[in-house]
Amino acid sequence: LACAVTYYGGQIHTFLDRIPLLRGQHLFLWGGADGMIPLEQRHLIQEALQEHKRTYMSVEFGGADHGFFCDQRPTYHPE
Repeated sequence: LACAVTYYGGQIHTFLDRIPLLRGQHLFLWGGADGMIPLEQRHLIQEALQEHKRTYMSVEFGGADHGFFCDQRPTYHPE
């Protein structure tokens, strides 16, 4: 893949051993109020990406909960 975009990012922290295999850029989109993906997990992912010198961008939407981008969920957060 030349690039990838991840919404929410649940369970990514369980695949940190695969980060050395990544070749493309990655964009992570997180909900700042997402109780399903703790901040600690996000930090583990970012630390592993930095350790392996992978190109990525991490964007947090402050008051958004898990599923904030899906207009079919009650947690949809269009702002």
